[in-house]
Amino acid sequence: MSAPAPEQNGGGPGDDLELIDLDKVRDYAVYVVHSVRRHPVLASSTFLGVLALTILGLLTFPKTYHVETELLAQRNLMMPALGNPSRAVPGEADAPTRAAGETVRRHDNLVSLVKQTGLLDRWDNTRAPAVRFWDAVVRLLTGRPTEEERLDGLVEMLDKHLSVSASDRTVTIGIDWPDKQLAHQLVETALQNFLEARHAAEVGTIAEAISILERHAAEVQQSVDSALDDIKRLKLTTPLRASDIVPLVTPRATQTRQAKVGEASEVRALLEGKRRAIRDLEEFRSKRVAELQAELGQQRQVYAEAHPTMVRLRQSVQAVSEESPQLAELRAQERELAAEYSQITGEQSTGSDGSLQAGPGRLSEARRLLGSASDAPAEEYAKARLRFAMNKYDSLLERLDAARIELDTARAAFKYRYSVIRPAELPKGAIKPKVPVVLALGLLAALMAAAGLAALVDLRSRRLVEPWQIERQLGLPVLGDLPRT
Repeated sequence: MSAPAPEQNGGGPGDDLELIDLDKVRDYAVYVVHSVRRHPVLASSTFLGVLALTILGLLTFPKTYHVETELLAQRNLMMPALGNPSRAVPGEADAPTRAAGETVRRHDNLVSLVKQTGLLDRWDNTRAPAVRFWDAVVRLLTGRPTEEERLDGLVEMLDKHLSVSASDRTVTIGIDWPDKQLAHQLVETALQNFLEARHAAEVGTIAEAISILERHAAEVQQSVDSALDDIKRLKLTTPLRASDIVPLVTPRATQTRQAKVGEASEVRALLEGKRRAIRDLEEFRSKRVAELQAELGQQRQVYAEAHPTMVRLRQSVQAVSEESPQLAELRAQERELAAEYSQITGEQSTGSDGSLQAGPGRLSEARRLLGSASDAPAEEYAKARLRFAMNKYDSLLERLDAARIELDTARAAFKYRYSVIRPAELPKGAIKPKVPVVLALGLLAALMAAAGLAALVDLRSRRLVEPWQIERQLGLPVLGDLPRT
């Protein structure tokens, strides 16, 4: 009795693990390759077409350039401490990088940034061709946007693409933008606006405080003069008893005039503070322009005018020369205060330096009279008024001197407080899209499209073009293969 034959559908334990039929994969790969040979015109035209579309996309679709600059901000406590030893300012208030992001990306600063760089006029001409075509289609369907809508759109785009990062000692301002020239100019202008905002905050506030102190000192000086005149008048008249002193009732007209003079003095003090801040900003800008012009002259001896370094420096000079939002705001406030002062006094406010003109002769006379003896009660009362006014006046003068020293110190220390350690450079290439990656993907897509389309034509023809198709579909062995004549 013979042994049973092994089952034909069975196999070894490794056969169950064979999930991919390598023979079929090889047959289909050969089928695709042969399809390309059978349709060379179709395959080559498809390959070249996809590759051309890839290159066209690189040329017409928007690119993204990245530009950034880094600013070193450091505390300079030595100069303020030497200038004013009694100065006590919390460390948080003296942090040079505080609220850097909010300062640069504030809405009115972004609006000024659009106007300073002429972005509203240059935006359409710097866009990619594909985007301009799409914008033309949208405008055809929905109508042309208004100037305000375009401005709002650019401000929103700036807010999205402008980045500001601050640490304890550095401030980095960067932007991702479709045009490299505009990207560089936007970063340079944002940097200059930040420096001027810091300058106005650190120096301009001290100048305004000096103007306010000068106004109060001028008012106290009027009190000193009034008390001094009373003493001199009393010395020329018959001594009065204390019971004879009758408080003077100021007429209503005099009260109104004094209130008007006080209001005018207050407005003038604010006006002088704004003018001081404007002068400081203009001086700071002129120094910055002079430094850049000097650097431009040095680099001109080394590089040609078309060199990226020369282009960067020229754009930096242009960015610094544009009026910053801080300066524009100060000028607007100056005009408002000047108009208010003219309305109160009926006079035009001239651009004086606002410094307090103290009368040294009057002060010496007042101190001499305070040292003289007197038995008249009225004169003693007038001297008490004079002594009180003099003490207050001396205190204000001391504070004024300290504030002026602080102002001079802040002006000198500002140039050491901020320094650009990594200037904005014109980008050499776009960060998006990556040209080598896109070309490699386009080449791969072109190969796949050419092979796939040629194979699809053979499949839809329902012809048997490979020997394995006859063997698998008809179950007949192929004895030979004759070449086509």
